[in-house]
Amino acid sequence: IERGQKEASSELLASLCGALDVPLSSILRSVSDLVALEEALSAATPMVPRPTAAAGRTRDDVVACAA
Repeated sequence: IERGQKEASSELLASLCGALDVPLSSILRSVSDLVALEEALSAATPMVPRPTAAAGRTRDDVVACAA
């Protein structure tokens, strides 16, 4: 697990937390917060339009936008 070669199961995480006297909810909350931050940063990254070969379109045309 330490070397990133194996995924930790929920049972293994619970066992490790028990051995370290750390609540599993604390670990899961920390991970959840980090994932939420990554999602927010990813959503805030502007998309750069790519050139298209379609007739009449230029690089500055907006075709569609979805959030």
